[in-house]
Amino acid sequence: MSDLVFLDFNNVTPSFRPEDVAYVHSAEKIICLSPAADYWADRQKLRYESVDTYLNAAQLRDAGIENYATVDAICNTLDNILVTVCGLNRTLAEGIPGPAYSFFYTLKIVFDAIIIRHHALTNIFRDSVPERIHYFYDAPEDLSTLEDVVFCNTRSLYSDLLTRFSSDLKMAMRRVSAYPVKAPVRGSHPLRAFTKAWKAGKSLLRRAPKLCARAAGMNLLLLSPQNDWDEALRQLTNQGAARVFYLSPFSDKPLLFDSFPYYVSRIWKKTGHVSLQKHMDIARKEKLLASIRERRDSFRLENSHFELLLPYLLEIALRAERLYAEGYEKTKAFLQHYDIDAVLTLFVAEPVNVMRIRAARDLGIPVAVFQHGGVGFDRHLMYYWGERRLADHLFVYGPALKPYYEGLAGSRQPTYHITGSPVIEDVGKVQTSNRSFSRSSKVCVYLLNILAGNTHYLSHKNYQSDIFLWRFQKEVVDLFAKQKDWRLIIKPHPDRKIYNPLEDHLADKGITNVAIDYDHQADGLMQMSDLVILDYPATSLLKAIAMKKEILVFSGYFTVEDSLEKRLSAMLHVSRCKEEFLSMLRQCLGAGTSKKNDRLYDEFLIDYAICCNDGKSVARIVESIKRILAVAPEGVHA
Repeated sequence: MSDLVFLDFNNVTPSFRPEDVAYVHSAEKIICLSPAADYWADRQKLRYESVDTYLNAAQLRDAGIENYATVDAICNTLDNILVTVCGLNRTLAEGIPGPAYSFFYTLKIVFDAIIIRHHALTNIFRDSVPERIHYFYDAPEDLSTLEDVVFCNTRSLYSDLLTRFSSDLKMAMRRVSAYPVKAPVRGSHPLRAFTKAWKAGKSLLRRAPKLCARAAGMNLLLLSPQNDWDEALRQLTNQGAARVFYLSPFSDKPLLFDSFPYYVSRIWKKTGHVSLQKHMDIARKEKLLASIRERRDSFRLENSHFELLLPYLLEIALRAERLYAEGYEKTKAFLQHYDIDAVLTLFVAEPVNVMRIRAARDLGIPVAVFQHGGVGFDRHLMYYWGERRLADHLFVYGPALKPYYEGLAGSRQPTYHITGSPVIEDVGKVQTSNRSFSRSSKVCVYLLNILAGNTHYLSHKNYQSDIFLWRFQKEVVDLFAKQKDWRLIIKPHPDRKIYNPLEDHLADKGITNVAIDYDHQADGLMQMSDLVILDYPATSLLKAIAMKKEILVFSGYFTVEDSLEKRLSAMLHVSRCKEEFLSMLRQCLGAGTSKKNDRLYDEFLIDYAICCNDGKSVARIVESIKRILAVAPEGVHA
């Protein structure tokens, strides 16, 4: 094989030069690395392969994808380097979580993404090494911060990997860049949303009451807002039992809970990341880099993985040093000044929140974490690292989830509070969407999973790529296109990582009985539906069960535990196999096959969502918080 072409872009209309497009058409072998490239290649009628062809879940596990122990070792080594090279307080590095451990969640995502892509490219070049590779892309190449690469997905990791493979295997590499015409905005425009949130935030800051030291009652610090907390915290506030402060991940100025809307914090969380690299002294960076290289054996990494991770290890070390040097003492001072009695949070993977949890622990302040949705994913990173490992108290929806958390590896166990979820409990009160549909058609609502880009942080037991998921979603749409007595409403996930070509596919094929809804809440759409489809069995599954809907779940992308899947299969349509799932869907749309069982639904909700089915989830949360406060130190004074 003389040449090999890789297509890796995030826009369905890339503006390559005509001669470059002509070269792609004449290429002997083409491999697509992204859903948009897959869509474009299909429309161009090219003969090509997907990167999926070279991915194998069993081989990935052998390659080290279940790498929690390795990431632990990496964090340990980085913390030791911060002590010896940067002079960080040894007590901080030896405690849990240490500075580098604050980035455990981020680091594992980066490591997983590298392993997955390295595995695919190794298989591609195993049998035949081309003389030259051509890499077609449309993402800017000068963005390489952790968030750019991992969370914002403005740069593909394949770019760095192919550069390294071309050097190691002595292949020439040609980069072909396309900067597309700006695509029309679909859904909420991030700048518009940020401007709205910023104005609201400034208005609230002007109106926020002056914060002083302890008043009557106890003081709670909220690190991440959560709908399940809301009513309980209002009741505690109204009873005078507690004041609740909210502290944004990107601010050290607290607001009282009642004056801070949830959506503002979400916008700030999305836009607040800034690279520290440009602010660091070059000599200091070189000293850290040399120290990391000297300790390469301590990281327990293969040489190839070490070299690929090296820039991220440096970035994490720089951030961890600054985060703790500048933020740890400031957080302790804040907790002491406001006499905080307990810390409440939801999403603990944000490094600044992990650091704040560490400061609270060092002052003897209890930390309570509320379950972050879901129903028992197999080896869920968020649960493994954050909810179970960092919580002193863990609030869970139902009794069946306690043994799930207890079964995760590690000796440290929090105190469990089985409270139920007020959100799931109240789901029957959700108002039907005001969007009108002709009831001559049955309505199905399809809640889309995100195309995750680099951020695969769930199970790798049955790993599938974004191209697999995009093709699966397209097959569901094409199946509905043939069912004119059905109307399909697609509700995209609000947290889109990379571009999904579904809307282009609908326009291209002229499909009229399928629509994408960006405007209405998923709960309202589900309420007015006859059928609900999910390709990620998360919190929305619990809501659909509470609404007593006919449900189809594809669990081949985000794997749930075997025992849970067996229980789900007794009362709804669920499968890890794409072909079996599509067969189930055809039966539902044709003969109207139903598995819905209200009795089993109610039993499942009691175990996994609403605890006692008595409408008292809020009361249980209030009482649990009061019990935590009753045994907490009475404020931590400077």
